[in-house]
Amino acid sequence: MTQRKIELDFSTCWGTTNFTRVAGWIMWGLRDHFDPKSRFDIKLGNGVVDNIHRVARGEADLGIITPTQNLNLAREGRGPFTTAYPDLVSLGTLQHDDRLTCGVASHVKINSLHDIAAQRLPLRIAADLEDDGASVAFASHEILKFYGITQDRLRSWGGDLLHLDRGPGQGVEKIIDGHADILIHEAVMLKPWFELIHDRGGRFMSFDKALLDHLAKEYGYGSAKLPTTFGYTGGDVDCIDWADWLIICRRDLDPEIAYRVSQVMAEKRRVIENQYRWMPIKHSPMIYPIDVKAMFETPGVEYHEGALRYYADSKQTQKAA
Repeated sequence: MTQRKIELDFSTCWGTTNFTRVAGWIMWGLRDHFDPKSRFDIKLGNGVVDNIHRVARGEADLGIITPTQNLNLAREGRGPFTTAYPDLVSLGTLQHDDRLTCGVASHVKINSLHDIAAQRLPLRIAADLEDDGASVAFASHEILKFYGITQDRLRSWGGDLLHLDRGPGQGVEKIIDGHADILIHEAVMLKPWFELIHDRGGRFMSFDKALLDHLAKEYGYGSAKLPTTFGYTGGDVDCIDWADWLIICRRDLDPEIAYRVSQVMAEKRRVIENQYRWMPIKHSPMIYPIDVKAMFETPGVEYHEGALRYYADSKQTQKAA
């Protein structure tokens, strides 16, 4: 262990979710490589967009984001980012098989969000729409804008637009309690979705191809089917790909620190895996076992030189063994 003393800030989320758990694991692992009197701080925030701004502006050294495409949007200054941050890079990927999708209550008979505006239906849509640093809010706004759905229009038809700030579970509660009819959100592996679909007679509803094509063209968001691991037995559901967690930093992060972060992610992976193995894989936010190759070879992602150097060294070590 080197006796070098460092100070490191990691921007995460609200404090009780996966991002904060991952940050704690990485910071814990770094203590083996630096002076134990080093300062390792976790900075709570509001999610992906918040984390990107903090890291890019030098307010934090590390951050965690999802999905993969948000890193590219930030580098290019598109989507939820009005300023380009070309110096943002990744230190590694953790596999997270997720989708941004649409769920409807059992009494809802439409097959497309397009039908709401076309037929002026009095439906209540629950979605994360707060400009609070969560990238799902940006995507939800774009989805509704594509169909010309606004709160004023919905209310004029007898419906409403309900703003969420505590994840999909809050939206499922509103449907179960009779206060909402449709939910747009992510984290499809979580049990509230399972309750809505499997226990309450709800169903997933595909996003239209026209919408998916629009989001791909404008923002690079990919489309994907609902994961089979979820246990859903209905037909194919077309969703927005919301997969993977990226650990991000600036290109000027000290190469040794970058190297050690990637080393912890690869070599201490069993520690974080064990924090999810108690869950059936269909309910686990993180895919286990962790695929080290995918960690450093995620398509479309630029990595820090320190992360690439660690990966090259690890492959040489494996060959020598």
